[in-house]
Amino acid sequence: MNRLYYLIPGILLLVCTVLLSCKSGTSKSNQSEVVPDDSTEVEKKSIPKDPKEDVVYGEVKFGISREEYNRIVTRSTQQVGFYQYAFEPGFNQLNQLYQLSISGDKVEIWDSAMIKMGNLENKIFQYYPHCDYFNQTFTYMNLRPGFLLKSRKWVIGKKEIITGIYEEEQTMENNDYTKAYRPVCKIFSAPMVKNLGHEKDKEEDSMLIHAPGQF
Repeated sequence: MNRLYYLIPGILLLVCTVLLSCKSGTSKSNQSEVVPDDSTEVEKKSIPKDPKEDVVYGEVKFGISREEYNRIVTRSTQQVGFYQYAFEPGFNQLNQLYQLSISGDKVEIWDSAMIKMGNLENKIFQYYPHCDYFNQTFTYMNLRPGFLLKSRKWVIGKKEIITGIYEEEQTMENNDYTKAYRPVCKIFSAPMVKNLGHEKDKEEDSMLIHAPGQF
């Protein structure tokens, strides 16, 4: 009995050693099953395409020809929400639609431009509740003639939507200048704009976008 008493610590030590070796083997086995870091890139590439990224407005989609666009949009002005806006499409050298600019009438009162821009944004929010950019310092004090002051931006796959107010100068009869504002919404395909080779795709991340005579 006394001999068995002295053997018990040795048996316990042997059991602990076996358990630790099994745990170590399991850990090594798990390490061998770890997926390499570059699988993250594979996962990104396998993200399904957003079906809305090809839609510009209604039945209008990126890549359609001017003839097809004119068949769908029969009038250059359209009712959006509570107001009328001018629709100005942009086509590349392959006659493919890459951008649609929606703009309101010129107004001399900043608040009027804000109301019509807000009307456009409310319409966008019905489809895309969360924007990717919001200008918290949006004020006429940050505007310059010939520039679009960006208010909000949405990114839906390859499609981007930007809202803002464009400032231009209006000559009066007495040669005096007064400020005029125009609410604007730009819907464009980022890859198609980039392929144009223009510099303006680099400006889309700025608060002010140079846009002389575009709207």
